[in-house]
Amino acid sequence: MQKIAFFVDGGYFVRRIKFYHRKHFEAHALEPQHIVTAIYNLIAS
Repeated sequence: MQKIAFFVDGGYFVRRIKFYHRKHFEAHALEPQHIVTAIYNLIAS
């Protein structure tokens, strides 16, 4: 079984996700779980 490391620049990622959140989902609060879900979705695709 192969193992792969996935590194995320946390500061950049959070800035970008906050930008898209304000642009598309302003009515909803951004919770830490949303950020975790976004990272899992990026890894799974």
